[in-house]
Amino acid sequence: ALNDKFFRCKEDIYGQETSKQVMFHHQEDIIDQLVNIDTHKYGKENEILKQKVANLEMKLKRKQNENMNLLEIIANASDDELHRVSEIYDLKEALECQNKQSEKLADEFSVKVKDKIESLNGKNFQSELEETRTALKSTTEEIWLLKEKLKVEEATMN
Repeated sequence: ALNDKFFRCKEDIYGQETSKQVMFHHQEDIIDQLVNIDTHKYGKENEILKQKVANLEMKLKRKQNENMNLLEIIANASDDELHRVSEIYDLKEALECQNKQSEKLADEFSVKVKDKIESLNGKNFQSELEETRTALKSTTEEIWLLKEKLKVEEATMN
């Protein structure tokens, strides 16, 4: 043989080693046991994961229900808000109508007063004047009440 320390002949290598072969007596039983251990271990993990997924799905459904309920509450609140705005608008219209009516009555009053002064020259003027003042006062009170209602409605809106 050569005197090379890194080189050896095949015969030298294989001739010195004795090959050993490992034999399992119950190979099928061992394989079955390994499969059972693997299945048991991963089966439990799979069950745990399935349970976690089911819990998360239930939480998601609850959150979706909460969101739907909140959306319904918002829709109802919006409807109530629109109703209040509509009521305020109606009160403002009624107030404007009453203001126009009181202006019209005031104009008619001044014309009637002028006509009465000219025609009666002071007779029965005092009683007519009191009646007209009473009518004007009641109209003014109605306007004031409408203004107060409008203020209350606007205060409740804010």
